[in-house]
Amino acid sequence: KRAHSLMNLKAIFDTGANLTLSSDWNVHELNPLVGIANSIRMGNTGLPNVEAAIDAYTINAAVSLGIQDITGSVEVGKSADFAILDRDITRLSPDDIADTEILMTVLQGDIVFDAEE
Repeated sequence: KRAHSLMNLKAIFDTGANLTLSSDWNVHELNPLVGIANSIRMGNTGLPNVEAAIDAYTINAAVSLGIQDITGSVEVGKSADFAILDRDITRLSPDDIADTEILMTVLQGDIVFDAEE
């Protein structure tokens, strides 16, 4: 509930600014899927869709750090940094996004998390 009064993501997004999202540990969960879900749950002050929220965690964050040529999107020549999920979050409700399981995380081409191990 407090997120509605803390920020207006839509207003920032609508300016064309490079909007990024991240965890702010101890305020809410570190899980970016929860952050993506919350940014959409905000309704009129939230992001317009899941794709915008994913961009805010990935390519937009890389742009903010000046490393978009290295990471932030899955492209030939970039660092292989990605997560494999148990379902397509672009087709889910915010509640289902938050409940999505992370099956694997790959960082610079190395598996750093595998749910089966």
